[in-house]
Amino acid sequence: MLEYANINTIGDIANAPVGLLEKLFGKWGMYMHKYANGDVHSPVAHKDYVRPPKSIGSNSTTPRDMVTIDDVKRVIFAKSDRVASLLRKHHLKCETVKIFIREFDLKSCDRQGKLEMPSSATVHIAERAMEIFNTRYSFTKPLRSIGVRACNFIPAGDTIQSNLFYDMEAYEKEERLENAIDFIRDIYGYDAISRMIIHEDRDLTFVPPEYDRADYLTGAFSMAK
Repeated sequence: MLEYANINTIGDIANAPVGLLEKLFGKWGMYMHKYANGDVHSPVAHKDYVRPPKSIGSNSTTPRDMVTIDDVKRVIFAKSDRVASLLRKHHLKCETVKIFIREFDLKSCDRQGKLEMPSSATVHIAERAMEIFNTRYSFTKPLRSIGVRACNFIPAGDTIQSNLFYDMEAYEKEERLENAIDFIRDIYGYDAISRMIIHEDRDLTFVPPEYDRADYLTGAFSMAK
């Protein structure tokens, strides 16, 4: 399209009338003109800067279909454990939990809900995910895949407005427990310690490397890396 307007270089874009570029490219024509003229004032990021993730999730196809609510709970806890671990790694807490569900016939849907308090603890994320599953999804078919995703982040060090009806002592105790788990995993590896529910059926919660699609740091749920 540019060549038909006799625009072949960045200099041609810089010297072209803004109206012409907007006619060809809509509102993007104005941005093209600004960039070509160096009229951009956004700060330059440091070479080591890593953009904070907008969401953190874990999603995989299980070795066999999930046919009972206990199957679902085990997988949700396994996925939530990975999500919570990544949240703490990035020094974040989430306010929203989202679940992705794919049935054995490959029909899929997603549901989401807010946490009572922002958290990076496995149990808070997993229990909310199970509440969402039980109240917003009709479990009538075997499931092929379940994903858990954390969204709407706040920095872990931010002050949190407490809820008068929430057990803050139990909340803080769970947070300290998760930090202790991280300490052990940093020394002995991720699989050194995990919740018993995940080990109740390792044939279900263990995903071989060739099937592993578990780590998604940003964006929507996807089956491709």
